[in-house]
Amino acid sequence: MLVIQHEGGEMRLRVVLPVILMAVLASACISVPYESDQIRIAPAPLPGRPAPDFAIDSPDLEGLATLSDLRGQVVLVNFWATWCDFCRDEMPALEKVYQDYKAQGFLILGVNVGENWSKVETFRREVDFSFPITMDSDSEIFKSYWGRGIPNSFIIDQNGLIVYVHYGEINEEQLVKVLKEMGFETP
Repeated sequence: MLVIQHEGGEMRLRVVLPVILMAVLASACISVPYESDQIRIAPAPLPGRPAPDFAIDSPDLEGLATLSDLRGQVVLVNFWATWCDFCRDEMPALEKVYQDYKAQGFLILGVNVGENWSKVETFRREVDFSFPITMDSDSEIFKSYWGRGIPNSFIIDQNGLIVYVHYGEINEEQLVKVLKEMGFETP
C-alpha cells in the first residue's frame, strides 16, 4: 500500500504489483540518453532487435561507410580500448575465430572507444591481430550500444539483427558455440 500525505489527512492508494512490474520492465527497454539539449529514446541493443547503425572510419574497410554496408555477413562488433587488460587478453581468441571463420562470411569489427589511431596502431603491432578496426573517439557508438564497460561484444546476423550479446571478456569456445548455432561449419 502506498501512503500519500494530503492536505487535511492521509490518502491511501493501493498499487497493483503487476502494474509496477510492467512499468519497470518497460523502462528497461528504452534508453533516454542526453543529446545536445534533447532527449532521444532508442531501443536497447538486445537479441532480436536491429543493431544500431554507425559510421565506419577505417582504412581496413575502404569503401564501406556504415555498419549496415556489411549486411550479408555475420559481424561481431567488439568494443575495446588499448588500456583494457581484459581486451588485450581476449584479442588472441578473437583473432583465431576471425581467421577460422572469415571464409564463411564472418567478420569481426573492433570498435576502439575513446582513443586515436596512433595508440591503436601501436597496440596492434604489440598484440598482432588483423581484423578490421574502426574508431569511436567521442564514444557515441559505444553509447548507442548502451555501453557500460569494455570489452563487450555483439554478434549481428546477415540481416542486421543482434543475435548475441556478451559483456566482459569473451573466449573462443563462446564464440564458436554461437557461430555453430548460426550454421557455421567447423573449419
